[in-house]
Amino acid sequence: MIFVTVGTTAFDSLIQTVDEIANQVEEEIICQIADGKYVPNNCKYFTFKSSIETEFKNADLVICHGGAGTLFNLLGLKKRVISVPNLERKDKHQTDLIDTLSEENYIIPCYELSELKMKILDSRKVSLKLYENPECRIAEEIIKFIGE
Repeated sequence: MIFVTVGTTAFDSLIQTVDEIANQVEEEIICQIADGKYVPNNCKYFTFKSSIETEFKNADLVICHGGAGTLFNLLGLKKRVISVPNLERKDKHQTDLIDTLSEENYIIPCYELSELKMKILDSRKVSLKLYENPECRIAEEIIKFIGE
């Protein structure tokens, strides 16, 4: 199963692209569309749920926006991820995070929606690194800073 999530912000161009290629991909696709105006015709969808952890856990592949919360949650679950920056937002910070995580080979980036179908079809052939949460040393740094 492929799960597509846009988080809390509409990302109609992603949902529309997924909907248009849904019949060309041989897997069930479920989309979380938030408050988007585009409603899929070729895949199941919902707007919001109190938790999408079940969808995350059941998905073989997750296609998502470039939000840090979503990406790090998925990496912690050891999920295969295609991440698309939501350039419909006013800020463009998602591209920076996607750049960094893809350079480290943790995710598959998709900067052009016209490439999404090929990214999906090739996703099983790509070898990604498993993400390990870095050890948190913030308390030590705070104590060191206070002691100075």
